Amino acid sequence: MILDEVQTLPRKFLNPLLSAMRGLAKDWDTTFLFCTATQPAFERSEQSGASDPRWPAGEVREVIRNAPQHFQSLQRVSVEWELKKPLPWPELAKRMLHSRQALAIVNLRDHAMTLFSAIRTQAPGHPGVFHLSTRMCAAHRLSKLADIRTRLLAKEPCAVASTQLIEAGVDLDFPAVFRALAPLDSIVQAAGRCDREGALTAALGSPGGKLTVFCTEDGKTPPHEYREATDITSAMAKAAPLSIHDPEIMARYFHRYYGEASATSLGLEIEQARNKACFQDVADQFRMIADYTQDVFVPWDAESRALIQELDTIGLITAELRHKLQRYVIGLSPGEFIRAKRAALRQIRDTGLWVCIDGLYKDDLGIMIEPDPASMVV
Repeated sequence: MILDEVQTLPRKFLNPLLSAMRGLAKDWDTTFLFCTATQPAFERSEQSGASDPRWPAGEVREVIRNAPQHFQSLQRVSVEWELKKPLPWPELAKRMLHSRQALAIVNLRDHAMTLFSAIRTQAPGHPGVFHLSTRMCAAHRLSKLADIRTRLLAKEPCAVASTQLIEAGVDLDFPAVFRALAPLDSIVQAAGRCDREGALTAALGSPGGKLTVFCTEDGKTPPHEYREATDITSAMAKAAPLSIHDPEIMARYFHRYYGEASATSLGLEIEQARNKACFQDVADQFRMIADYTQDVFVPWDAESRALIQELDTIGLITAELRHKLQRYVIGLSPGEFIRAKRAALRQIRDTGLWVCIDGLYKDDLGIMIEPDPASMVV
């Protein structure tokens, strides 16, 4: 079994996941192959006790020999940690525009919108300014990514304000990347968008990409494990120079993250349900990616508008229609959904299906949770 792009696992799922993997390895002769630049520390550290749910030292084997040497020889990015004081959005926008081609990855959708606005204010009418977040439907994001890729290949100016959605599985190559302080593995993934093809490094004979890690003025991040992992990264970076090219640093980070999760009660309810073969309970409790959002269909292009019109006409959603609309759906958090219902959404009869009102889905930003006051002035 191959597990690609392994990143921070919520701590409460560590015990049941490792237990399930041990069962597969022992009873079903399964071998797990982890493919990632941010390998989690699935083995116990020297300081952890028997209650630590991870494997004993020596059971996880490195496939690549001399991994530290490969990390060093394949460097394409230099990292600057600017954590002593926050970087204001206007200053970040200025630095991105000065870099000509730059990507900034932030932790919150509101931050992405704020940064995009700051860039656009400093470069009005600039065709190479982009915003990416999950307030845009999948079809919309793919279209924007294609435009961004075209500008990058043509060496044209390009400034992108994005959430974490761009960190993994997106093949883009920027000379400069700015990353809001985040879990260390997320920062490493952000570095993967910087001099991705290695052309700058080959020309210079040294790492040609530049990654800048910065603090936002409000310091906000997603809550719970993401916040805790971010705090661990911050503490490590402030205590000593932090290199993303040293696998030992990544191991230390994960040991700190999972080392605080060694209590035997960790994931106990999930493990008990699994042992009793109550698999529906396991499915309900084991959510590696928590999703409590409300789906909303959005009118982005002619096809999506025609599909929404069909939905209006028949008053229900068929399997075929849902499949076609999947590219035009976004998820709103409970708070966002409550705000959006006031003016941005309408319900399809009494079906529980919600649609963004035409005119409140923008080509640059996606859904407008609340109408722009300027647009209400006659």
